[in-house]
Amino acid sequence: MAGSLSIGVSPGIQEVFLTPGEVYEGSFFVLNPYPDAGVVDFEVGVAPFSVDGENYTSNFDEKTAYNVMTDWIEIENKQGSVEAGEKQEIKFKINVPDNAPGGGQYAALIVKMSDSGGENPVGVAIKNKNQIASLIYATVSGETHVSGEVLSNTVLPVYLGTPITVSSTLKNTGNVHTEAVYRLTVSTLFGDEEVYSNEFELHKNTVVPDTALYSETSWQDTPLLGLYRVSQEISFAGTTDVSTSVSLVCPVWFIVLVSMFIASIIFAFLDRLFWHKTPRKNLEKSQNKALT
Repeated sequence: MAGSLSIGVSPGIQEVFLTPGEVYEGSFFVLNPYPDAGVVDFEVGVAPFSVDGENYTSNFDEKTAYNVMTDWIEIENKQGSVEAGEKQEIKFKINVPDNAPGGGQYAALIVKMSDSGGENPVGVAIKNKNQIASLIYATVSGETHVSGEVLSNTVLPVYLGTPITVSSTLKNTGNVHTEAVYRLTVSTLFGDEEVYSNEFELHKNTVVPDTALYSETSWQDTPLLGLYRVSQEISFAGTTDVSTSVSLVCPVWFIVLVSMFIASIIFAFLDRLFWHKTPRKNLEKSQNKALT
């Protein structure tokens, strides 16, 4: 059975601030997290980074105005190896040109595993390949502007099951990446007693320029049945957007039972009405025959 190896990087994302005409020196670590995995050989390269769609699918191929930084990066040690349970530091430089445009720039430091040709401690040949990226989110000083808009902030009136999930879509119309903070609050309908808040573990996202990001915030421990006042406040690009709704949470089977109960009451009422009118009609017929 082929050995299963994995590598990691730390940090996964690092934010840096660059000045035109200067050199930025940085580093990150390649990790071999498993103590019995043996030595892992790797190589490091640079790739442009962008995202596709509102769900932010990573793209390491497309060149854009926001990832020209790829051409500025030099990696000091492009190849290396890391012992089991250890980490290896990778150093790099960003040579920022004098005419570098102000605003956001994004790149990926790609770490690829190499075939070691060796064996792990239990004698299984290492043939697996893997790759992972450490992302650089850079802000180049100069002409920068932060702007954005909340395209949607949706709290549903009915949730047919749990959890309560509030969705939103944000658009970054500036030229630098901007953080969005989502505050979800759930309270009782009467009395406004707060039953849930993510205040101490806020949901946050980073929205990169010229993109729209779809996101969801949830109350994972939502009871199966309840009526609540649900509110989501989004702080983004210097603005705040609040959406609030009275929301019913109920499983589908509950709606089916209620529907059946209501249908049975209506049926019983109609049935009673029918049998109430039938004897009266029969009596009128009998009286008419007697008169004739």
